[in-house]
Amino acid sequence: SELLEHSTDVEDSFQAGFGLGSALGAMGRYEDAVDALRGALVDADEPQEVTKTVRALSWVVEQAEDDEARKALVEQATHESGLSRAAAFQIRQAVSRLLVRIGEARAALGLWPSDTEPGDAALERALALRGIGQLDEALRMVRRTALENRASDRVDAWATLASLSRSVGDEKSEAEAWRQAEEACATHERLLEIRVHRANDICASGDWATGIGMMESIVPEVGGWLLAMAQRTLLYGYSELSLWEKEVALAQ
Repeated sequence: SELLEHSTDVEDSFQAGFGLGSALGAMGRYEDAVDALRGALVDADEPQEVTKTVRALSWVVEQAEDDEARKALVEQATHESGLSRAAAFQIRQAVSRLLVRIGEARAALGLWPSDTEPGDAALERALALRGIGQLDEALRMVRRTALENRASDRVDAWATLASLSRSVGDEKSEAEAWRQAEEACATHERLLEIRVHRANDICASGDWATGIGMMESIVPEVGGWLLAMAQRTLLYGYSELSLWEKEVALAQ
């Protein structure tokens, strides 16, 4: 409560809310974190502020200990009161990706119409299609969106194409898509975020040694919710690779 009260005394309300929400999430106070991040979302003036806040919200929701707790956090996060159209879309996007990650891809697919044109919604439909095994159709949609520059977030379009290319074993296309994603990053913070995304994607494919090696090289440069995400992956990876000393040291 002291943290929440203190945030109202800080002049930059967006930075205060975002910093507070990130800190509360890292502390495991997920309901308070969602409240603080939603407040930051309402105060966000720039598109990049909306984007990074929604990503932080998505990460916090994913930390819930069980399905019921996660559902409650999703409902708390997606309440549209006070949100801009862009923020509301990005919240739906975040929920869709969360549903895919927890094995509810068909529910995620229902959020996006079947006649979706190339663009932001096409990326989300493609990720849901991958979740139900329709890789060819997913790749077609994402490749067209990326190559025609139809997404508002070019970084996300190329990162999605890279991830899908890895799913079908197309290493050349994957490497080129990651290169394009990194080149499109406007800030160093976004570049680090994409590198964390890439390391997570490699780990998710089962190549823990490569993914963990990449993540270890990134961790010294990141902080806040991105650091918490990276550390969580490292803990899983150390366990998978039986690196007990590293796992214990990080847990402490």
